[in-house]
Amino acid sequence: MWSVKYVDESRRPDLVALYTYFDLTIEEESKVASGAINLKAILEKRFALIDPIVKAIAGEVEDFFDKQAVEFVQSALDTKKTELSNREAVANTMSFPDTWSLPPIELESVSTSVPADSEQGPTDLVITQTPRLEGASFERLQRTIRIWADAVERYDRSFGVLSEDQISDLLAATLNATLSGAEREVFTRDGKSDIFVHADLLREGSGPAIVFITESKWATSHKVVKEALDPQLFGYLNTHDTSAVLLLLFDQKNFASAQTEYLDVLRSVAGFKSESSSAVAGWPIFSYVSKEKGVNICIATIHLARSTKATRNVKH
Repeated sequence: MWSVKYVDESRRPDLVALYTYFDLTIEEESKVASGAINLKAILEKRFALIDPIVKAIAGEVEDFFDKQAVEFVQSALDTKKTELSNREAVANTMSFPDTWSLPPIELESVSTSVPADSEQGPTDLVITQTPRLEGASFERLQRTIRIWADAVERYDRSFGVLSEDQISDLLAATLNATLSGAEREVFTRDGKSDIFVHADLLREGSGPAIVFITESKWATSHKVVKEALDPQLFGYLNTHDTSAVLLLLFDQKNFASAQTEYLDVLRSVAGFKSESSSAVAGWPIFSYVSKEKGVNICIATIHLARSTKATRNVKH
């Protein structure tokens, strides 16, 4: 009796209408002409049957958008809000016990007293050297990063899909969770893939100095690794004695030969002065001088298997 069809599918694909039709024989057409068959009356009967259906559908549509959809969206938002609130509560309770935290990182501050004459008599003039990361603190950082690296390497298929930025974020979160904060010092994320420890010396009359830096890089080429040092890492130096960790991420099958190759590359960087052992076996410390500023860099090498997805995230 009724069918739904497009009004003009080529020009108005969004507009449809209800159609009805009359299929008349020659004899029936004669009856229409004579008045024996009233097509208008038949159409009105058909319309009377379809009209309440159309109105019911329109009412359901209006009810859906005016009421049901609003209630559905509000319910979904309330559910998600509750889920996120519960998850936040769970995260807030997942703190490390105090006994798990390592001693706070500290600055090495050396004061020298120099006699000075004045009208009131001899006095001591105290000269404080430029702040730097205390040696034992640097070693604790190295060991903490090694423990973190062991866990990452153990699940390399999961962590291998992460970009340099994401790996740095993960390391920063680990350092903040396991190393107690010391006064004037805090782990922060700045730039693209760097972790800093700032020594805030405003009270002493000087600005904040960077005493520790971490740079993460996928070792995809000699050029990438060299530029991780110069200009990137060297560019962050604002104190005359800085400690750093260069986190080199390898996905090569022959990790040992790749590690040897890239360590030689780092030795060839301008400013290389010496090499010594760190607190972690296999992670040497390279000393450089750049623009009369020194930096001791622990070369931390990590072996991760990567996926195709991870390869696309590398910045060449």
